[in-house]
Amino acid sequence: MEVNTRVQLVEMPNQPISWHAIEESSVIQKLQSNRKGLTPQQVQERQIEFCRNVLPEPKKPTLFEIIFHQFKSPLIYILLVASAIALATGDVKDAIFILGVILLNATIGSIQEWRAEKSAHALQLMLRIQGRVIRDGQQLLLDAEGLVPGEISQKSIL
Repeated sequence: MEVNTRVQLVEMPNQPISWHAIEESSVIQKLQSNRKGLTPQQVQERQIEFCRNVLPEPKKPTLFEIIFHQFKSPLIYILLVASAIALATGDVKDAIFILGVILLNATIGSIQEWRAEKSAHALQLMLRIQGRVIRDGQQLLLDAEGLVPGEISQKSIL
């Protein structure tokens, strides 16, 4: 007879479990854990089954996408139309001036957006959420990325 050791986190399809409304002992039972925490083998199995505890990272925009984004403003379209009208009426100086302003705006906006993206990425690397859990009877401080379903936190057993 084969025993199913897989953790079942869903009671009914399309119905999320209200973990906050369940007694502590029931939660521990549902997650197949215990008050001493998970064993290293259980942690390894759950990391394989559930993967790392991270949100998917959004795709970083390329430099071309950032530059292209600068030209997606209605005001830019109005300036382009004004430049075309100036060119059509023979006012080349005004047309060149307007196009120069558009390019200057795109350059400055691209530089600012590129720096903001780099800063946001650096901040994300600096922010590491940690949790105090009990594993195999020992209290540990771990990065949230390494936590798995069924972990016992220090606060939950006090």
